[in-house]
Amino acid sequence: MARWVTSIWLVVAWLLLVVGSVALLVGCGGDEEILARIQSGDQAVDQGDFQQAVAHYSVVIDKARDGTLFDNDAELALVVQKRGQAHAARGEYPSAIEDFSFAVRLDPDNMDILFDRGVAYRTVGQLDEALSDFNRVLEVQGNEPRVLYQRGVVLLAQDRAEEAIADLNMALSVAPGDAQALYQRGRAFLTAGRYQDAIQDFSASIRLDPNHADAFMQRGIAYAETRSYDEAIQDFSTVIRFRPNSPEAFNLRGQANAGKGLLTPAVEDYTAAIQLEPEYVEALYNRGLAYTEKTFYDRAKDDYTAVIEQRPDHARAYNQRGLVNAYKGLADQAVTDYTTAIRLQPDFAIAYHNRGNVYSNQSDYTQAIADYSRAVELDPDNAIAFFDRGNAYYFQGDRERAVQDYKWAFALDPTIPGIQETMRQLGIN
Repeated sequence: MARWVTSIWLVVAWLLLVVGSVALLVGCGGDEEILARIQSGDQAVDQGDFQQAVAHYSVVIDKARDGTLFDNDAELALVVQKRGQAHAARGEYPSAIEDFSFAVRLDPDNMDILFDRGVAYRTVGQLDEALSDFNRVLEVQGNEPRVLYQRGVVLLAQDRAEEAIADLNMALSVAPGDAQALYQRGRAFLTAGRYQDAIQDFSASIRLDPNHADAFMQRGIAYAETRSYDEAIQDFSTVIRFRPNSPEAFNLRGQANAGKGLLTPAVEDYTAAIQLEPEYVEALYNRGLAYTEKTFYDRAKDDYTAVIEQRPDHARAYNQRGLVNAYKGLADQAVTDYTTAIRLQPDFAIAYHNRGNVYSNQSDYTQAIADYSRAVELDPDNAIAFFDRGNAYYFQGDRERAVQDYKWAFALDPTIPGIQETMRQLGIN
């Protein structure tokens, strides 16, 4: 694996500072205590004792505050950088960023420090700041692969997938066999909807690192997007072997099983996910969908209600519970749920369509037509909504408008159940 892809704190940064450590031995004027502190800090890092490393470097930094310990600020900057890296290795990123920023002020021309700060910013989600640091490093040093890789990851986190791909392409041109870079480019391809390219990169990453569970997970998602459900199920099963306590993996495998029409295994997977994480809203919702398709309406309603209790703003759960209520003959409850879904998401075409169906079944054709009209306004390609509005017009006695809607529905989808017979009976050409 290329070292610019692995942990900057544990590999690259310490290697970059070896020469700097030697220089510090000279720059601190031969003070034996200071030399010992720096060396002890370095040894603590080698042993993975980053807390002790921070303590040793802090002694040096505190003693250097009077400005007489080192020959110049750049030498002090290297010690501050070391402490920042030790903070980062402990997951103390705010302290790391504070140290790196101090070091940058001491030595603005040290691009390694700026790079370290960029990585710390990226890790805590301060993406604009990270991007600024990486841009500056690239401006000064040119297209350095480790910086391109990091900037690519930032761009991907900002949903700028094509730009991320460009950076990762350049990084991989230098290290084409790096599993993590291939994985990140695969994620960028996945975000861009380039599923086959994503599958190719995830597969290459897995060949290089057969234990890369995240690559299996993401490849499974890409397979599912291409409806290659068998391959997706296989990948999610591999993730579950690696991570038997991963609710996400069970939920994703459940979705792949549902995509194949295997509703019982899907329910089992969703249930496993919920057992691992009882408040897993997505798994509860997905299990509700599976129960609905299996016509287990009471169980479905319970799941949708559980989703709503946790997420009162979940418009889709209200819509689905409305559908279950309609199937159960609970028209008033169905209308209430659809109305709530529409209030939460005013452009929810399916909810308008579904509420229109309830009104139509109650022979309230005026209300039904109003909802169907809004549904087709929001989704002009909804052939069934045109057909249903045509039926409402017909039963209301407005044959002319009914015929117009039947023709439009037929033009959009001539396979709608009942439409050809309806048009034949009405003599519509």
